[in-house]
Formats: sequence, C-alpha cells, structure tokens
Amino acid sequence: MTAAVGAPASADVIQCPQGVAPQVSSSTLSVGKTYTLTVPACSGATTAWFSVFSKTTNKWLDPQNVSMTLSQSGGTAVFTASWTPTQTGGNEIHVTEQSDTNTYISNPNTVTVDAAPAPAPSTGSADSIPVIGGLLKALGL
Repeated sequence: MTAAVGAPASADVIQCPQGVAPQVSSSTLSVGKTYTLTVPACSGATTAWFSVFSKTTNKWLDPQNVSMTLSQSGGTAVFTASWTPTQTGGNEIHVTEQSDTNTYISNPNTVTVDAAPAPAPSTGSADSIPVIGGLLKALGL
C-alpha cells in the first residue's frame, strides 16, 4: 500500500470507508482564484491535510500538507480548506485524515485548472484626451 503524503510512519494507512474524493466549490477552475475544498471526515479523524499533485509535471505542488478545518455540515463532520491554484493543467487533490490510531486517505479528485481570465478592457475617460477632453466632458460625453 502506498504511504499517504505526510502520514506518520507509525499509523496504519487505509482507504477512507466513505471512498469519496474531496469536492471543489466550483467545476470551472482558474489560476489565482480561491476555492473551498470539502471532504467528509472518516471515523474518528480529528485532523486532515491536503496536497495537490500536478498531472502535467508529475510533481507534488507546493505548499504540501495544507491543514484543513474540522466542522459540522448538516450533522456530518467535514474537513474544509481554501485552495488557490498557481498553475494550469491537470491536478489531483489528495486528502489525508488522521485519527488516534489510523491514517485515512481519500480518493483523489482530478481537476483541470485554466489560465486566469483576461481582465475586461478599460474604456478610459474622455477627460484624459488632451485639448478636447474638457469639451467632451462639458457635452456629457
């Protein structure tokens, strides 16, 4: 069995019984935008962290082992964290959870991150046109 990223060596590493992958708050992802990751807590898990593996470069992206927050959502314990992608391409989001006796791994969620959208073009201001700017402003243009 493959060791989970960041898992303590003394713990048993097992697949989370829910067998679910972390969910991302949007289906369309862009570099530089922040998204929320959510995954159900496995039995007894009190801490969790996530790491992202780039399928484009075949490397783990920094930062690795980012802490997640445990909370209740509709009566179910869940871990959440914010993620801001820094590069385009295919990525796998991996979550590792820790209880007193076990380390759980979730199924990875494979996502595609696109380039940041281009900013909307600025129309500027007529005030900045030399000589006729003041005239255009007086005319309400």
